[in-house]
Amino acid sequence: MGKICVLRLGHRTGRDQRITTHVFLASRALGATEGVLCGDQDESVLAGVKRVAELWGGAFGIKYEGNWRRFV
Repeated sequence: MGKICVLRLGHRTGRDQRITTHVFLASRALGATEGVLCGDQDESVLAGVKRVAELWGGAFGIKYEGNWRRFV
């Protein structure tokens, strides 16, 4: 199986924490292997998704990227 990466654009700290976390956890459950957060840097989202991935197993990495154009 290939690598599936989900790119979350335009995250806003304090407004989008629940939806961003849901996007990453749903994508993980559906087979994605990596998530990239763009927009405001939000360590609580990154830590929460990492914690769930550790508790429930599976290979899912998540990171912050300040410049989504350079990443793509």
